[in-house]
Amino acid sequence: MNSNNLLSGFTILLALQFICTWLVGIAHIAFPAPLLGMMVLAVLLILNIIKVEQIEAICTLLMDKLSLFFVPGVVSSIVYIELVKKEAVPLFLAVCLSTTIIIVGTGLFLQFLLKIKEAKKHA
Repeated sequence: MNSNNLLSGFTILLALQFICTWLVGIAHIAFPAPLLGMMVLAVLLILNIIKVEQIEAICTLLMDKLSLFFVPGVVSSIVYIELVKKEAVPLFLAVCLSTTIIIVGTGLFLQFLLKIKEAKKHA
């Protein structure tokens, strides 16, 4: 892992994020730009427009530091501890349901993309 790999990978991810944020903004759609960015990245990886090697170093670094991104949210939830206690069941259900929906949706989307890739191989 050298600095050129990290910088080029970070540039690719940042450019995708910028483009998707811009697209969501000009289209005035209620869709999270980071999610659109991940979907576009998945498509670009499957179609080999972006090679895994180009972003592997920065993705590994970001995944290694992922837990740090949760610290501010967890610490700030202490301010609302009474509300969290009061609404614990709905919060728990919302987290479980949304996580399940995201995992299932992501799996179905990737299966769809892989079927397209296989169809292109055999065509």
